[in-house]
Amino acid sequence: MKNKNRNYPGKGRVVMVHPHLTTDPVARQGYVGHVTRQKDADTVVVTFDDGTSGMYQADALLTLRPKQEILDGLLSAIRAKHTDEALMQQLYQLVIRNRYKQALPLAFESEATGSICLVAFDRWQQLAQHTQKARSLKPK
Repeated sequence: MKNKNRNYPGKGRVVMVHPHLTTDPVARQGYVGHVTRQKDADTVVVTFDDGTSGMYQADALLTLRPKQEILDGLLSAIRAKHTDEALMQQLYQLVIRNRYKQALPLAFESEATGSICLVAFDRWQQLAQHTQKARSLKPK
């Protein structure tokens, strides 16, 4: 398992425990942390800023979509004069500055920003693995 964790694409990824998670043994609903290791195919360990760690199913965590996808989506929504324009502009500035820990909970504040910025961590893992496989197939 150690070798698998060394190459695990989610290691270090900033995640947020879903705020509406009903069962959380470390009571961190809505908290932001980072993935420190993969326990098994569906379970990861998340460590928070205070050093507390907890095991979570990947579908109980949220993370940000790829940076360019977020920026494109927010810019389109801002140009369309969306009702959450101030929030979207704030998120845009955070993402441009790579301030993901601040952007993640803010993105959850409205349905519009959530749909533009957030993805379930298990879905992000699938996309990351697909991208990694595609890169390995490219001729050198």
